[in-house]
Amino acid sequence: SHGKAFAYFPLIELLNNYFQITAQDDERRCREKVMGKTLTLERRFEDLVPYLLYLLGIGERSSVLAEMDPQIRRDRTFDAITQLLARESRNQPILLLFEDLQWLDRETEAFLAYLIDRVASARYFGAALPGDRIDLVVTAVKTDDPARRAYQAESHVGGERRALVEFEGRAVVLEDLDSR
Repeated sequence: SHGKAFAYFPLIELLNNYFQITAQDDERRCREKVMGKTLTLERRFEDLVPYLLYLLGIGERSSVLAEMDPQIRRDRTFDAITQLLARESRNQPILLLFEDLQWLDRETEAFLAYLIDRVASARYFGAALPGDRIDLVVTAVKTDDPARRAYQAESHVGGERRALVEFEGRAVVLEDLDSR
């Protein structure tokens, strides 16, 4: 239930993980991680960085963004995250998994609706909204080369097949933390 009490919490966690920001990082180090990864991904994303930093609470809260109309700031922040994810999906498949959707705050839910409307150009994207039943299966795929690891992910939302993607590299193991 802490997600509903803290707007954008899942998005902040997503960005902290993406930029590999830890509790030990000071503000300068956090700024370096966000700017470094964002600008390495796409040099023209320089204008997105202030919105990402603002959402993460890095920097002065008395900046121009703090004075901006909240709806405009929200839309530009959503756009910044969407562009970042869409561009990253050109390098590697992306799977976003938001658990316990019933606990999502309204802002994160609004972001997901925004994202779903705008990711048609992404290499792979599967999405569902609160109330949807999601089944995700990730399996290893046999290859001729034993050193090559390949995987296939298939998602079903509400019993309907939504996405099938094959990828190589590291598999991410998703486990139900409630079962511990």
